[in-house]
Amino acid sequence: MSYFTHQEDRRITEYALSFMGKRVPWRKLATTMKTGKTAEQLRLRLMSLKRRFGPTPTDVFVDVGSGIGNVVAQVAIETDVAASIGIEVRKDVAGLGKSRMDAFIDLTAALGAVIIHDADIKEMRFEIEP
Repeated sequence: MSYFTHQEDRRITEYALSFMGKRVPWRKLATTMKTGKTAEQLRLRLMSLKRRFGPTPTDVFVDVGSGIGNVVAQVAIETDVAASIGIEVRKDVAGLGKSRMDAFIDLTAALGAVIIHDADIKEMRFEIEP
C-alpha cells in the first residue's frame, strides 16, 4: 500500500465519519483528494487505521448519560470491547434500556457485553484494575 500522510489520514477519517451509518462513496473521495490513490486504497487505509487505533478486546467503553443505551449497544455490536457501559441518572429510562437489552440478547449475543447503570455519575466510585 502506498504511503499516506497525516493530513490524508485525517481527511479519510473525517470523510468516513460524515457518512456514519451510510455507505461511504470512496470513489468520490478519491477524485476530490487528487492524490493518485484509488478508492480501494482509501477504504483499506481506513480499515487499517481502525485496526490500529480502534477499540481492543481489553477496552471498556463508557457512555455517561446513555439514555436507553443505543450507543452502548452499537459499540458492543460493532467492536470487540470487553464491556460497553451506560450510566443513566433517570431510573425509568435506564430500566427501559436494560429491558430492551435483555429482550434482544438471544438475537445478538454481543449485547451480553452491555451494562446499564441507573446512577448519578457524581455519586459513583470507580476502581481501576492494573
